[in-house]
Amino acid sequence: MQPHEDEADVARRQDSEGHEDVREERHAEAGGGQVEPAAADLTEQREPEPANEIDPAQAALEAALDAARAERMERRDRDREARGRGRQASRERERVEALRAAVLVFARSRLAPLSTEDAAAIAELVDELELTELVDTLAQAETIDDARAVLDAAIAGTRT
Repeated sequence: MQPHEDEADVARRQDSEGHEDVREERHAEAGGGQVEPAAADLTEQREPEPANEIDPAQAALEAALDAARAERMERRDRDREARGRGRQASRERERVEALRAAVLVFARSRLAPLSTEDAAAIAELVDELELTELVDTLAQAETIDDARAVLDAAIAGTRT
């Protein structure tokens, strides 16, 4: 007897050991020298079936799907690039508009009142660098004559 086993536990253990012996004896009598593996073991022991050749129709379908995926990815990349270019152009337009507004503010403050022709000419300015320089020079103009000369020079560039 093992520690902490009562007589019922011992009887159960001996009974289960006896059943294993009986199973092995019956198998040996049936002509088998080894104990048969369980059904689950049989599925693991099977050799894999050789791979069948791919059906030409299936291969053509897979090729078409791969081509469609590649085309969709290329289109997505082109669309992403186009959106990026659109956002960049939008930011550039916004900067030019902000610079024009700054030129108008400085021109009105230096050349009060600003004529409608001058305001229309400022609205036609589109070069960001020229607008930036115009804002700087109008902000630094000390006299009305200096401001008028700077504005006339900038406007003359748009009228040529």
